[in-house]
Amino acid sequence: SITVAHLTFTFFVIWLVRRWSYPGCRDDKPVTLCWQDYARRVAVPAIAGGLDIGLSNWSLVYITVSLYAMSKSTCIIFILFFSVLLRLEKARWSLFVVVGLIFLGVFMFTYRATSVDHSGFLLVMLAAFLGGVRWSSSQLLVQDKESGLSNPVDIVFHLLPCMLVVLAPMAMIVEGYDVSVSLSLLGARSLPTLLVSIVLIVTGATLACLLNLFEFLLLSRTSSLTLSI
Repeated sequence: SITVAHLTFTFFVIWLVRRWSYPGCRDDKPVTLCWQDYARRVAVPAIAGGLDIGLSNWSLVYITVSLYAMSKSTCIIFILFFSVLLRLEKARWSLFVVVGLIFLGVFMFTYRATSVDHSGFLLVMLAAFLGGVRWSSSQLLVQDKESGLSNPVDIVFHLLPCMLVVLAPMAMIVEGYDVSVSLSLLGARSLPTLLVSIVLIVTGATLACLLNLFEFLLLSRTSSLTLSI
């Protein structure tokens, strides 16, 4: 639910940026894809992104952060696989060795601090797989000149609605009741408590907004493998 709030805030900020900054600061107009192009180009990274975030957060209900970090580190392997499959990277032995060493290092760092829950482990591994789909297809989209979505503002604006459609039902099913009765949120017994929670959410949302923009800025200049490292 907090993630949904963060993404909603980010979309609102991006909408304001597109509405007010383009006319005065740039000669070109903001890119808006038609529904056919949206379904063909944006749907896959957006749906994969929403499921990646949702399943990652859901897995933390069952497993520790250390096991989550260890399991999610496999995402780089899936990114490598899909990058080679989509011809974003050339299959080189040196590349496989570097990725393998990074994964092994993260795995060894967190190995002894884990307690395995099969449900949580399955969720986070599925999230890692979807993370590979998400970032590889996002790189393909960002670096495709025909899409016109090389600007981080434009691509985040197009990705977020579909991500929210995927993520919001998951948040309602998993956390809806807890949020409605939480003494820090909708069930708060005093206005100051509620205001503190809102400030914390907005602060986190601001950081998430900046993170999204910098991720796609990096993705437009380098690759999904570099981003994952």
